[in-house]
Amino acid sequence: MKNICHKSALTKRIVFLLLAVTLFCSISAGAFAVQYAKPVNVKISRDASDKEKNVTAQLRPSFTETTQPTSSANSNNYIGERKAKSIALNHAGIEESAVTFLGCKLDYDDGRAEYDVEFFKGNTEYDYEIDAESGTILSYDYDVESYTPPSSKNSSSTSYIGEQKAKSIALSHAGISSKDATQMQCKLDRDDGQMVYEVEFEVGRTEYEYEIDTISGTIYQSEKEFDD
Repeated sequence: MKNICHKSALTKRIVFLLLAVTLFCSISAGAFAVQYAKPVNVKISRDASDKEKNVTAQLRPSFTETTQPTSSANSNNYIGERKAKSIALNHAGIEESAVTFLGCKLDYDDGRAEYDVEFFKGNTEYDYEIDAESGTILSYDYDVESYTPPSSKNSSSTSYIGEQKAKSIALSHAGISSKDATQMQCKLDRDDGQMVYEVEFEVGRTEYEYEIDTISGTIYQSEKEFDD
């Protein structure tokens, strides 16, 4: 009987020790897991944060500072409207007092500043384009408005002045010698019911165009344009 009681007490002690060891191992394992898992969790959180920052940076729109283009030309260097008008009138050989309208405005063509000058004398309209800095005449033309050619009941091609004369009139008006003109062309055409000679030629990089009455030799229209 004593042996049985002794064995029972011994068994209880062994069970108690096993439970104590198991509890100790569990506590130790938990502490170990907490100790070594904590840095891993921080690292994962940090990596996730970095990835989030990278994604945010990619989605964020980027802005590039731009500068409005500025013209190298200074308006203080412009010749002014009054000077532009004077250049046009002098070229046309007309006094300001003789014109019925004289307009001028600053405009830009292909990034170049120029003055557009317009005026009338009688039934003729004059248009000029003048470089705003140098005062160079870039182009000009004039039109005879509502011009009525001399009437002739028997007017025919036999009374025309001829292409040679039309060319001579255009060259003389432009102040150009025939030897300096290239690409010289002249053709007979009808404009608003009137027969005209269309004369075209070039001097260097400047192109001239004329419309000349076939009978009287009157210049209906002239244009001068610099090709840059």
